[in-house]
Amino acid sequence: MARSGFEVQKVTVEALFLREIRTRFGKFRLGYLWAILEPSAHLLILLGIFGYIMHRT
Repeated sequence: MARSGFEVQKVTVEALFLREIRTRFGKFRLGYLWAILEPSAHLLILLGIFGYIMHRT
């Protein structure tokens, strides 16, 4: 059964993501957690700053 273009693209993106994570963090299990926590922390900080500025004006 042939895969659709979307399925092929999904599998390719997943493989590239896993390769990037393994390359960046090696065998550290916390690397996967860090890959999610760091951008989330940046987002929360920016939301806090913009929320403070918008509330103040």
